[in-house]
Amino acid sequence: MLGIAPSRVYDLVRGKRETFGPEMLIALEVRLGRKVRLALAA
Repeated sequence: MLGIAPSRVYDLVRGKRETFGPEMLIALEVRLGRKVRLALAA
């Protein structure tokens, strides 16, 4: 469903988000059918 290796999914489940870039995290959210909104802080 996500198109990534099970070991990468395990990293996400265990909270190792720092190993993923912002683009990858957004892509995974979209693949799960979630809407993504970005807000930039000044």
